Amino acid sequence: MLDWSEFRNPKIWRSGVHELFLMALYVLVSCGVTVWAVQVGGPVVSLNVGLGVFVTLTLFIMGSASVSGAHFNPLITWTAVWTRLCSVPRAIIYLFMHCVGALLGGALLRAACGEAVTNATKLGSWGFKPDIVTVGQAFCLEFFFSWSYVWITWGTAIDPKQQKVFGPVVGPICVALALGLNIYVSGGITEGFGGVGANPAKFLGVAVASGNYQEHWIPWI
Repeated sequence: MLDWSEFRNPKIWRSGVHELFLMALYVLVSCGVTVWAVQVGGPVVSLNVGLGVFVTLTLFIMGSASVSGAHFNPLITWTAVWTRLCSVPRAIIYLFMHCVGALLGGALLRAACGEAVTNATKLGSWGFKPDIVTVGQAFCLEFFFSWSYVWITWGTAIDPKQQKVFGPVVGPICVALALGLNIYVSGGITEGFGGVGANPAKFLGVAVASGNYQEHWIPWI
């Protein structure tokens, strides 16, 4: 767990670089879905976002799990560390790459959307309406729905025992379905809340790109 010589292991760094580009592309596509859903509008924005993220996350996990484990989420990396399935040096490398990749993805999305769309949608960054939702409410929604997502992810994809049960196809589908469902429910349960983030690095990227840092500490806790 604390083998610092892993910082000199080129295989881990290659996996880290893979996580960087994976995160960049995931931010571009998944936040792009949110930008589209916000522009379309209507009463089911959170449903459209949830469905889009479900499809996106499923495909991204299936296409990259064999290379680096398909973390591209600090919550998943932290969970793997706490359950002794990921070493601390690997986690540090991954977390750094997640943040860099998210910043790259956010910059790409901003370039693709342009100034007007960026200002109108905030690139799908995490947030809530402070005149309707309090900081305490936002924290509770983010914390417990993120916990729900991590719990299901652990039970269907991370736990080695469960990997044998769900396999390389059903596991990713369950993980993505959990996130999509949590986004849909959390976005509809309280008016004014944009939906659970459950990926702090992802929203760091679009926060920097859009300039929307509203209570950005919440997704990290």
